[in-house]
Amino acid sequence: MTPWEMKTRKYLNIVEKQNQLVKHLQQEMKQAEELIYSVGSPGNNEKVQTSASADRTLEQLVELEKKREELAVACNAYMDFRIKVTEQIHKLPNENQKMVLYQHYLQFKSFRTLEEEKNFCYAYVTQLHREGIRSFWRLNKEIIEKMLKQSVS
Repeated sequence: MTPWEMKTRKYLNIVEKQNQLVKHLQQEMKQAEELIYSVGSPGNNEKVQTSASADRTLEQLVELEKKREELAVACNAYMDFRIKVTEQIHKLPNENQKMVLYQHYLQFKSFRTLEEEKNFCYAYVTQLHREGIRSFWRLNKEIIEKMLKQSVS
């Protein structure tokens, strides 16, 4: 694989990494909410909430709010980058290359899935991908280089 192919794939894979980050943050928030809202009511052997546990609940609520803000930032970054990549893919001249890149990098479909859904042979799907990567690089080389430099530093 050539350096420009690796750079282009790395750039396009940022969408999936951001998607995974958003899902991870959503899961963390859900767990934090469950922890906060799972406070039991006083029963037979349970003690009534004291000032120390009230302070802990307040700390958890503050932490939950921080997670919400972090999730909002991550969601905005993900959506902005996803829109940017979608626009870049739609500038490609070949419709089948657009379709393969879009469905592989933005809908996270495997080449085997595309082969089955589009009734293409696997070799043709990978050929479209290779050619699409080449076209994408030619149209977006400077943007890719700049973005990858920023992510390293």
